[in-house]
Amino acid sequence: MSIVHWLTQAYGRGRYADFKSCSDRKEWLGLILFQIIAYCTFIALGVVCNLLVVTADEVITWPIYLTTSLVFVFALYSFVPGLALTVRRLHDIGVSGWWSLCYFLPPLMTGLEVQTWIVNALVVFGIFVMLLPSKKENNRFRV
Repeated sequence: MSIVHWLTQAYGRGRYADFKSCSDRKEWLGLILFQIIAYCTFIALGVVCNLLVVTADEVITWPIYLTTSLVFVFALYSFVPGLALTVRRLHDIGVSGWWSLCYFLPPLMTGLEVQTWIVNALVVFGIFVMLLPSKKENNRFRV
């Protein structure tokens, strides 16, 4: 199956908020790759808008507000399918979906007086866990 198929399932009506089944690595990586490309596009758009604002004779703020609004709407729209896909991926490796709450730790820890390497290690560990192979046998989450 293609990446486009997985994206239409993740963001479409298919499995937008499905927290019960399993998803393989390809589906998870496809969504992550799409989100990285989308956010890089928003960053490039923001840089262009910033250059327009800086080079203008008068202060023009609407491009910055537009770009910020687009990023905010995309982040809100991507939150539920991203979380659902993370839970399904954890189910696929045989782990409870409640472990997805650990993904909220690094953003919370950045405000504390915590060493940066600890936060980075948690992020790398989370990516490593998501890249583990599927557990086909004795998986209580597989139907």
